[in-house]
Amino acid sequence: MTYPDTFEQKFGFDKVRERTLARCLCGLGEQRVRDARFNTNPTIVFEWIEIVKNNFFLTL
Repeated sequence: MTYPDTFEQKFGFDKVRERTLARCLCGLGEQRVRDARFNTNPTIVFEWIEIVKNNFFLTL
């Protein structure tokens, strides 16, 4: 499904993107955050959550 360009702003995901960008450690991470799009597929969302969890513990 394609969402309108203003979807992220209407639902506050632009704020999530801004906060995520602020935590990136390099340009590659920033680019991946900029390229990421809203997704409602549970499989993909859970995969992203696992990636974040694993990377979080690597930085402790």
